[in-house]
Amino acid sequence: MVDTELNVREYGYAVVVDAKGRLAIERDACLMRRKVLELLAAGRKSIVLSLDRIPTLDPTAIGCLVATVSTARSLGGDVRLVSSGKRFHEVLRAAHMLSVFECYETEIAAVRSFKESRPSPAGAQRFEAFAHECPDLVTALRKLKSNGGGRRP
Repeated sequence: MVDTELNVREYGYAVVVDAKGRLAIERDACLMRRKVLELLAAGRKSIVLSLDRIPTLDPTAIGCLVATVSTARSLGGDVRLVSSGKRFHEVLRAAHMLSVFECYETEIAAVRSFKESRPSPAGAQRFEAFAHECPDLVTALRKLKSNGGGRRP
C-alpha cells in the first residue's frame, strides 16, 4: 500500500508536483525525490512541491526534502515548497530548515518566484559574450561556484 500520491502538472513557468497523503516513512519521502529527479532528467528545472495535503513531516521526510532540493540545485534546477499550513512552517522552523528551503503559501507565488529569479535574455546574452571574451575568468568562477561559492566552513 502506497501512502503518498503524486500528481504532476504544468503551471506557468514550472512543474507542480502535488503530494497527497503521508510523507512519514522513507519509502514515501523518497518516492517524491525520485519524481523530482525524473523531472530534472526530462529537462524541467523549475519544480514546485505542493505539500498542502501532507498532514505532517517527520525527520525522514525533512531529510529527503533537503536531499531533493540539494540535488536539484546541483543539477541546475531548483525546488520551491508550498504549504499554507502553520504547522508545516513550525516544523521547519523547529528543525532549523527555513533557511534551506524557499517556502511559499501559494502555488502562484512559488511559480512567480522562478520567473523573478531567472536572468533576462539580454543578461544571459551579455554573460555569453563575456564568457567568450574571458574564458579563464569564467572557468574560475564556475570552479568557485562548484566548490560551494568560496564559503569557508
